[in-house]
Amino acid sequence: MSDVLRMIENILWSFAVVGICYVIKCLSRASLLHYNLKMILINMSIGLLGYGCSRLATNTDSITCYFHIKQQNVIYRTSMLITKIYFVASLFIMMFCFLMLTVERTVATFVPERYEQMKKTGKGFCVFVLFWAISFVASIMLNLFWQMINPPRMDDDPLGSSFLLNTNTEFMLVIVYAAIAVNGANGVLVCFLYSHNKKRRIQLDRSKLNVRYQYSENIATTRLLLALTGNCFAAACVAAMLISFYYAARRKGLMSDPDLMFIEKSFHVLASIYAIFYNIVFLAMHRPNRDQLVRDVRRLTCSQRQTSVVSLRSQVKSIEGHRLSFKNEGTVYFNYLSQQWNAKQ
Repeated sequence: MSDVLRMIENILWSFAVVGICYVIKCLSRASLLHYNLKMILINMSIGLLGYGCSRLATNTDSITCYFHIKQQNVIYRTSMLITKIYFVASLFIMMFCFLMLTVERTVATFVPERYEQMKKTGKGFCVFVLFWAISFVASIMLNLFWQMINPPRMDDDPLGSSFLLNTNTEFMLVIVYAAIAVNGANGVLVCFLYSHNKKRRIQLDRSKLNVRYQYSENIATTRLLLALTGNCFAAACVAAMLISFYYAARRKGLMSDPDLMFIEKSFHVLASIYAIFYNIVFLAMHRPNRDQLVRDVRRLTCSQRQTSVVSLRSQVKSIEGHRLSFKNEGTVYFNYLSQQWNAKQ
């Protein structure tokens, strides 16, 4: 059953990774978003993309075991360590981006005139570069520490077990319970911001178009934040129940290794389902992304129609059954005009 869940997780993450790449593309092209908001959303998506790619790479354990590649293999151990470092760093980035997203919308709500006129600077970019560096440094230190106190795949560990749930369950418990607390508080704050922005936009003078636009953007973004917060809060609650049950069962020896593996894989399938809903929320509830998706779909269908028209043109035949080509219509037409002109002279 664990192999079936691993296959389901790989399929879901494969679709989710493609969707997240498309979301990043849409966000990078969105011209109506504030620069700071766009940068936060792009970095959040990159963090989730790194999480998904790390999970896909980690699931190659089954392939390496099939080809009898042992943990002592230097290349294998190095690649898995890099994957774990990127995995933990992605968790830190997503947590930071979610916090910054709420802070950014709060500032945009209470100082809309000044914030709307704020010019693009390199300060925000430097902040994210700094936090990416801090996240990777912290991830490297944590992973090296875990490698020293928990050697990879000990004899009593189930084969293919996740390094975070199997040997660092307490760390994951802290992450999921912190996510519940942060998303709960964030949900209350975002609800307040949503109602506050709607009230201020109604009361605002209609002549202040730039401020009304800022409030409209705040309303659309807080609506998106509500959906993201609800999605993350629900996933964190289910994850907390799974990991808490796993931790208690493993500590007290209540379940066998295959049953523990089933809980682990269920948690990872849950994370992949969250990524699918993340894409749905971004592409369905965020208007710039939704408009870009509609344009791309129309462009794709138009290109397919043009291909079909070209194929039909190449199959036109004369009465005698000869295939007629219309690829050089312009050249033939102007050559004919040139002949007629020369003939008249």
